[in-house]
Amino acid sequence: MTSSVRLWFRRNVVIKARDRGIDLYGAIILALSILGAVISAILCLLFYRNLWADFTYLSLAFILGPYSLYLGVQHRRINGIDSEFPNFLSDLAENRRAGLTIESSIKIASTGDYGEWTPELKNIYSKISWGVPVIEVLKEYISSTKSMLVKRGLALLEEAYRAGGGIYESLKNAADDSRNILWLKVEKKSEMIVYLLIVYIAFFVFLVIILLMSTTFIPAVAEIGIPEMALEGSAPPQFGVQQFDVQQFGIQGIDPDFYNNLFYAALLIQSIGSGIIGGIMYDSSVISGMKHAFLMCTVTYIFFKFLVMI
Repeated sequence: MTSSVRLWFRRNVVIKARDRGIDLYGAIILALSILGAVISAILCLLFYRNLWADFTYLSLAFILGPYSLYLGVQHRRINGIDSEFPNFLSDLAENRRAGLTIESSIKIASTGDYGEWTPELKNIYSKISWGVPVIEVLKEYISSTKSMLVKRGLALLEEAYRAGGGIYESLKNAADDSRNILWLKVEKKSEMIVYLLIVYIAFFVFLVIILLMSTTFIPAVAEIGIPEMALEGSAPPQFGVQQFDVQQFGIQGIDPDFYNNLFYAALLIQSIGSGIIGGIMYDSSVISGMKHAFLMCTVTYIFFKFLVMI
């Protein structure tokens, strides 16, 4: 019963929403993430003095975590589709060169193994086998897919199919063009990963410095007492040098919790900024940056929670 309901939901809701360009699962995860972040923010305001650090992290985790991780999985799936799509175009071109129609070529290709592209190809051919024109199927898939490489390749296939001639050359050129684009993406990532590592190194250096200040420097300064004569109001000997007013610098009334909370907030802000910048440099995507920001915020929370005891 459960499997039949799941199958019905996928066929009648998920697939139809995807065909219209709507990511139903993504929308649900985003809505739940926003709801969790709002609840955590309210709890943070209610328990500001005791648990504000926990609920602040939870609010950021709900905003940055689930949706960015979901999109990360989707991005990995799209990369898998992109990596196999040029092979599909090459096979399609060879089938067309052998004299087969586009419909027959897609049918033969749908029985092959193209990794993440295989279920998408089977879905395309199933619509063609139901009698839907190839042009309509291609236009519908182009409007729904998130892969720009697939959009480009299928658009060329659609134009070649409309023209009625030169399909083999068009498919071959599209396959070569797709491979070149993938090669450029790999080259870019291999170069930009160095800058991503620099972002992470800078974050961990800042984290270590803040942790050392919170665990050693701030407690030591808090234990510094004002000289007894200064507390009683008596004037110490001048020795020709102007008296150093310790109270002027706030050493007597220093509050370690205040500075620890200040450092914690500064690290969270730095985590969000560094993560988003790293994602933009490496993947040219703010969503990818949210994933790195979530990781940095989690590291910050764990270190402060168990080492500084905020």
